[in-house]
Amino acid sequence: MATHKVVTTTLASSSFIDDVQHNVDAAEAHGWTGIWFESHQQLRQHLVVFKLL
Repeated sequence: MATHKVVTTTLASSSFIDDVQHNVDAAEAHGWTGIWFESHQQLRQHLVVFKLL
């Protein structure tokens, strides 16, 4: 039996990570924090800056 957990958050506190820049731009246009994935090292640095890691 599967269980589900509902998580409530705001778009301002949500992050969107993608390797396609226009997808990141679209997420940012809708209030998300967008991170364009270019490399593992770069992503890690962004996550540290945003205090997500």
